[in-house]
Amino acid sequence: MAILDNQVHEELDKLLYTKHKHVLFFKAPSYIWTNAGFNGLDSLAEEYTRGIAKAMEIWTKHQNDETVTVSNLHELGDSVIPFYANSPATHLFNVVEGAAMLEEYLEAHQDDMEAAYESDDDEIWLDQKLKCTIM
Repeated sequence: MAILDNQVHEELDKLLYTKHKHVLFFKAPSYIWTNAGFNGLDSLAEEYTRGIAKAMEIWTKHQNDETVTVSNLHELGDSVIPFYANSPATHLFNVVEGAAMLEEYLEAHQDDMEAAYESDDDEIWLDQKLKCTIM
């Protein structure tokens, strides 16, 4: 499971086209960072644990009614609000502090994002080709 922090609302997503069908993406909501009751790691741990528990329930009971299925990595990427959370080498993890560095971070990692999308496109193409061959 991947945790995508600082998102609009809590959501558990899975990809329709992937070699790893059991990988889930938990979108942790941004309000935990700005909530008046924010208690640092305790607040984060509570939210992340909720996402992990939902994933464990799906994996063990083989139910997926709580997930949102997205077609591919492009769709998932488009649904995510990007953020930068400072370097853990020099700062504690804090999404709000890192907001000013987001644009620079996205520019520096543009090639990585494009490479991930290309890999996703290859997987979709292969899956569709296999379905046509089988039919």
